[in-house]
Amino acid sequence: RGAWQNLQHRRLGMDVPVALAIGSAWLVSMVNTVRGDGEVYFDSVAMFTFFLLLGRYLLLKTQLAATESTLPLSDLPDVVQLRNGRWKTVEQIVPDDEIVVPKNGVVAADGILISREARVNEAILTGEPWPQKKVFGHEVYAGSRNEGAPFMMRVTASADSSFAAKLQRYQTQAMTCRNHRQTLIDKIAHHFVAAVLLTAVATFMYWWITQPDMALESALAVLVVSCPCALSLAAPAAQTATLSGASQQGLLIKDADVLESLVRVSDWVFDKTGTLTTGQFVVQKFTPLSDQYTKAELDHIVVGLQRHSEHPVARAMTSQLSAGGYSAVEAVAPLPERTGMQGRYQGKLWVIETVNKDRPSASLTRTIQLRCDQQPVAEYQLGDAWRPGAKSTLAKLKREKHQLTILTGDPNADPKILTQAFAVDAAFTGLSPEEKVDQLKKLKTLAQGSVAMVGDGLNDAPVLAQADVSLAFASGAMLSRQSAQILIVSNRMKPIWQLVRWSQKCHRIIRQNITWALIYNAISIPAAAAGQLPPWLAAIGMSTSSLLVVSNALRARRLKSENRPISEEA
Repeated sequence: RGAWQNLQHRRLGMDVPVALAIGSAWLVSMVNTVRGDGEVYFDSVAMFTFFLLLGRYLLLKTQLAATESTLPLSDLPDVVQLRNGRWKTVEQIVPDDEIVVPKNGVVAADGILISREARVNEAILTGEPWPQKKVFGHEVYAGSRNEGAPFMMRVTASADSSFAAKLQRYQTQAMTCRNHRQTLIDKIAHHFVAAVLLTAVATFMYWWITQPDMALESALAVLVVSCPCALSLAAPAAQTATLSGASQQGLLIKDADVLESLVRVSDWVFDKTGTLTTGQFVVQKFTPLSDQYTKAELDHIVVGLQRHSEHPVARAMTSQLSAGGYSAVEAVAPLPERTGMQGRYQGKLWVIETVNKDRPSASLTRTIQLRCDQQPVAEYQLGDAWRPGAKSTLAKLKREKHQLTILTGDPNADPKILTQAFAVDAAFTGLSPEEKVDQLKKLKTLAQGSVAMVGDGLNDAPVLAQADVSLAFASGAMLSRQSAQILIVSNRMKPIWQLVRWSQKCHRIIRQNITWALIYNAISIPAAAAGQLPPWLAAIGMSTSSLLVVSNALRARRLKSENRPISEEA
């Protein structure tokens, strides 16, 4: 049927020579049986068909093994229990339903946690095996597993609209689309099949003239032993295995073409806030400047002042220091230059303000001073922490001779300090989205290869769209996720380095597969034409060749541990 469909579309596919071989052998055998004279090839047809079907069965089984791990929704429960005790199927879940997730149960849809806390394992989405602590109001994603006590959540998206469902659709699209390399290979395979058919005809005519009883068998062997399927599987098998392995580590590749571009990347460009850093300020140090108040008292006053501000630093301090409550500070108002807050508490004027706001810095730390009646009483040092894995990833890319550049919109960051702090080759600060695009275009003209961009914010979307290879964190802005070719579902930077190694390994395996397919056909076709291979042995050779190609491709799912490890920071 495959050969007939190929012929209907005027295309010489890999099934055409196989179908011609089986059909010709069977037809000649039937005619000779009716005539009662001549050779019959029923035994060869039976053995050939057996080995062909066995090979294709093993081939399909191997390919399924490479793709089955990319189906994140396969473990969703069939039914879920609502808060009121009723039950619904997963398909019937709608937004605002409140459902119960039992212990060791799988979350059926995206939603918001309405229980006090929960411990959820998101390994199927992020590749990280450790359970994450969630508290009231945190997002919970479909496909996650509850590793703590039962909890309740409010559904925000149906199962087929969940984050995991979108990832699955992206993954399926990447696996089924045909990239430029595969299109070229298919064209070569088309001409290869035509050459095989001509070779089979020439072989038949030669043996018919010199030794007629060898003519049909040798021609059949040529048709059977040729392996355009190994050539056609060389690239997609390796790419499918790579996509599968990457998805298990929290990398979603939306376009298989990007694997080819990654091999040629010479320059990596990073956004700073939210990409190399978490974008979330953390109180790292407390320094008392007066012995009149305890830390708890000062924390309460800080929260009493900062809870009235929407500044990211104020929100961070309020979130981290509010566990013990807050003081009832009165007449709270922002400072004239909006560098802090002021208010009255117990008859005294309290001011909290950033004291290093005018010093150019890498913006990784900020010092916040608390004053009472103009006298400093304490300082809080806040830092924008490194994203987990950022240091080691930059170091490994640098070790492989990649050029590293930072493009940031932070106007307070000093390029020299950024270059030293992140150990990169260059840094450009205070850039608007348009200026980021212009700077990227300049880098592309100077780069020895392709340029990759990693970002996460709304202002990164234009520059991501201009990069040869674009990566964004799934936790980032929607527009940047849509612009990126690769989504990093994990919160860590380590998958970026793994992606580089995966693309290199995929490239090597594709070259190995193509080389093997060419060498195999260069040896086997002349041998078959010379009458050295019977059709049944040719069938074994063809099936074995295809299996070797796919088996070699499956190595792309695993990465060997590095010989020169670089410590992975928390």
